[in-house]
Amino acid sequence: MPALLAAVVSVAANGCRDDDPPTVTGNPTTWKILVWAAGSVPEPGKLAAPLVEQDDGKMPETLKEQRDVLLRRMKGYFGYTDETMSAVRQLFEASPILGQGNPVETKHPMTRAECFRIRKEAGLSHVDDPVCKLRNMVPLYKAKAGEKPEDARVCVDQYEFPNMPCEYPVVHVTTREAALLCKATGKRLCDAHEWEGACAGYLRDPKDEYAFGRSRRDMKSIHNNNREVLWAYGKEKNHALCGTGSTKNKDCHGGGYRKCGSNTYPAGAFPKCVSPLGVFDQHGNAAEHMNYPMKPDQLAS
Repeated sequence: MPALLAAVVSVAANGCRDDDPPTVTGNPTTWKILVWAAGSVPEPGKLAAPLVEQDDGKMPETLKEQRDVLLRRMKGYFGYTDETMSAVRQLFEASPILGQGNPVETKHPMTRAECFRIRKEAGLSHVDDPVCKLRNMVPLYKAKAGEKPEDARVCVDQYEFPNMPCEYPVVHVTTREAALLCKATGKRLCDAHEWEGACAGYLRDPKDEYAFGRSRRDMKSIHNNNREVLWAYGKEKNHALCGTGSTKNKDCHGGGYRKCGSNTYPAGAFPKCVSPLGVFDQHGNAAEHMNYPMKPDQLAS
């Protein structure tokens, strides 16, 4: 089984990993979780259908209520153990702001019910990948080098953390918190090489991406001169396909928790904002945490 990667959203808290193959990758700024950490959670067999809690139209009025609802949905959807949920809850409660945005100020531009409807009309149904064998994770591999999905050593989350379609991303997450949330759910934070591979639809050889040993300025120049310009959804920029239409609160002059709502869309609400590998929302919505390798031994996989 490949390693598990995740991604976490931060703007409004992206990846977790384990070095022993196989590994899995994903999304919790939300980030994307990248890896299955051997021994941290049972290696899954055949998965039961996810328990999806539909939208009742009510929005939590307090941060505690918001967290309680989210953690209840996570447990039901993934079937996490009480031990896992306790570890996740402790991380949430240790922060005064970690959640899905300030409940007083946040005005989401789309409801979960609307997201479910859009995905249904687009023909998007739940399918667990046979390679990754974990909910909402897809294999990351070198497609242009002739590799096939079953050759993947890493899997990545399809959605922003908590990796549930039509759930609002977790935001106001520090890098440390993102890494710990990944670990608590048996994954790891992805690195930039993995995240960009998930976006492009194929992993490149690191030596073609990074001029290690050169100055940061030279690394940037060499990378940009050799890169293929594309977006997750194709070669032509069209961010209207993604969650880019939200707005700031009237009194939000910059950033911050007190006066700025995390006015995010539900994850996966834009069916065409998806990479060839099946990873959603890598443009728009919430920004995502990841590790940045500055030398070869910092590459995660």
